[in-house]
Amino acid sequence: MAEEKQLSLTLTNEQRDEARKILEHIATEIDRISGGDEDLAFRVRRYVDARLQLKNRGSVQQREKLRKQLFAKQKGLCALCGEPFTELAGLHVHRVGPGGYTEMNCQLVHEGCHEKHHLAQGEPLED
Repeated sequence: MAEEKQLSLTLTNEQRDEARKILEHIATEIDRISGGDEDLAFRVRRYVDARLQLKNRGSVQQREKLRKQLFAKQKGLCALCGEPFTELAGLHVHRVGPGGYTEMNCQLVHEGCHEKHHLAQGEPLED
């Protein structure tokens, strides 16, 4: 539901229709590949989903560079609770609006703060 709401802010009706056609094609191909094996279909869908998410988030090097930039910009403090970070590992990058993972559109937050924020918004956790 929140995902559809965000898509409606970033895509035109025509673009959503084209995206749905892509999804229908992917679903048809997964059905063809799996040959009715629901376990295989599930694993192929997970694989495709993971690869699309990775493509959106950039390479490991790009993600680490963004984390370091945000850490410096926020002076080592969580953007949601204001408490200091004890280490860079395990922190989440939170997007503040529609769009990509950029320094202008992201904040560095504690994992727990990120989960609480999305749960309070009724949204799924993205990072």
